Amino acid sequence: MTEFKSSWWSLEIPTDWHAEEDEFCATFTPEPDIGALQVSAARNDNGPATDDDLLDFAKEHVEAGAKLRKTACGAFTGFYFHYSDDDFYSREWRLRSDDTVVLVT
Repeated sequence: MTEFKSSWWSLEIPTDWHAEEDEFCATFTPEPDIGALQVSAARNDNGPATDDDLLDFAKEHVEAGAKLRKTACGAFTGFYFHYSDDDFYSREWRLRSDDTVVLVT
């Protein structure tokens, strides 16, 4: 495993995965390239983030019928859901820890 460190979070990834970061997110891809994991983060200027903040970010998917499940990953807690359309299957995690909100897709 290799540790990838961002300014506000870190993640252990398998050694055969490639990591690339730009101004919007970090993208992780396995070998062979069969998909991608993307992580983006933001800070809540109004204090600690809440479950309601996370639900607001997921509102479009909840309204479309996505079933949310509570989840935790290290110091982060939040919600997980998945959905598909004709071309893609997607999983999303909306997580928070103190004033940091993380979106994992």
